[in-house]
Amino acid sequence: MKKINILIYMFALVVIYLWIYDSYDYGKPIVFSQDSKIISAKIYDELFDTETISTETIDGSWIGLFPGDDTISLSSFYSLSSLLGIAIFFRIITFYINRRKKD
Repeated sequence: MKKINILIYMFALVVIYLWIYDSYDYGKPIVFSQDSKIISAKIYDELFDTETISTETIDGSWIGLFPGDDTISLSSFYSLSSLLGIAIFFRIITFYINRRKKD
């Protein structure tokens, strides 16, 4: 059972690391999981002395604290709360299994 607990803690640490890494890559802390990123750039035209804003959308997958949509699908489990919830659920189960073995 100790090996299972260690695996659960390692899984939780990996998920938290993924959220921190994705938040850094996205440019801000991510609350809801994202599947695209909008990049805006100001372009200054010296000839006409005007400034325009160029926007570009980059497709990708960034993990957030909560699912990005409210539909039930496999992609809705791709969030920090869901993955850590699964880890905590397995930790509680192993706690009760260990407790029964001691009794």
